[in-house]
Amino acid sequence: MVTYASDRLLLVLPVQAFHFNGRIFLDQQACHGLGLWLENFEQIILACPTHDCKPPPDRSPIDGVKGADRLSFVRLPVAYEAFHFFARLPGVFMTLRKQISLSSHLHFAIGGLWGDWGAVAALIAARNERGFVVWTDRVESAVISWRADTKSGVRRIYSKLLAIATSYYERYVISRCAVGLFHGMDCFSAYAKFCKRPFLVHDIHLDKSDQISEEEVRERLSHRRTLQIVYAGRVHGEKGILDWIQVLHAARTNGLDYRAVWYGDGPQLAAARERVLELQLDSHIQFPGAINDHQALMSKLKLCDVFLFCHLTPESPRCLIEALVCGLPLIGYDSPYQRDLIQRHGGGILTPIGSPTLVARSLSEFLEKREEITLAARKDGMGFTAQEVFKHRSELTRLASKRNIPAFIDPAESESS
Repeated sequence: MVTYASDRLLLVLPVQAFHFNGRIFLDQQACHGLGLWLENFEQIILACPTHDCKPPPDRSPIDGVKGADRLSFVRLPVAYEAFHFFARLPGVFMTLRKQISLSSHLHFAIGGLWGDWGAVAALIAARNERGFVVWTDRVESAVISWRADTKSGVRRIYSKLLAIATSYYERYVISRCAVGLFHGMDCFSAYAKFCKRPFLVHDIHLDKSDQISEEEVRERLSHRRTLQIVYAGRVHGEKGILDWIQVLHAARTNGLDYRAVWYGDGPQLAAARERVLELQLDSHIQFPGAINDHQALMSKLKLCDVFLFCHLTPESPRCLIEALVCGLPLIGYDSPYQRDLIQRHGGGILTPIGSPTLVARSLSEFLEKREEITLAARKDGMGFTAQEVFKHRSELTRLASKRNIPAFIDPAESESS
């Protein structure tokens, strides 16, 4: 009989790792998250897809994380095509089964079909009657379906079928977890009904020091200036980049003077810049690229007036929380996630998805209530700290490991801030 350490957590995540010169590299937020997990568990085993190549410049070595001497890493293959996935499945199955047997607590992030090792780990744990946590931060099946609509012919049909299969797979896995942690109201609304014990949680990497003060907000409000609009994230169709530009075009047509900036890189960056030139908005809209220094990005956000977004798929992007922490009202498309973020104080204006003209009007409406909405946004952003979030998630992960879990846990107990 195999025995495991009394406080060892197995994390199976879809985070992309890089193995280079004998070291493992992850993005900075993943490293920050590891440090927070290590504050709550004696030992951590991290397993995720790993590339054998030199990492991008914005990746950091995990051996630099505080407490890394209590961290073990398991390399899993990158297998996002059906053939590669099934070819590597037997070996990964054996690896994950061993790590599950050695761990007292199990936390699996799922999302997708091929190459989703978190879902495979969940099914192994369920087969062995182990309690485990499922985590997800977007409705992957809906994202795949949205992408299918951008394709044609055989590729469209294949993607639609993949979306349907992923939807059933998600439900199957989630229905077998002991505790479901769903990041944001979009995910919670989609998945809670399939889970015995669902919790609404948030995934953030901010400290109390990141919170903008009321004095800083009032100082910003005291300056009557050209409206400063910002977004930070991938330049991708899912983020509604073309809708975002259309909003700003409509706002300019309506006579609104502004300066807008989108911080980030992505596959549609060149197309976005070209579209801005076509609309002769290059003196109003800029795409300077990504800012890898997160603190530097937060500082720039705090200098702006509104956070404009046009997300088209159901996910729970951290950038909206970061915007509120910086005292930026949320102006953009409605969904359960962003509606939940500003429900307490009304720190934003939301409109139906696919209505750029209405969002443009929201910018004008914001100017009429600038002080009121901005102060409300700051209040909506208070209380989002990584330490408290990870502590709560750790407590729920321990709950999932108990043999006798209460028959019902009121979702009202779930984290709402």
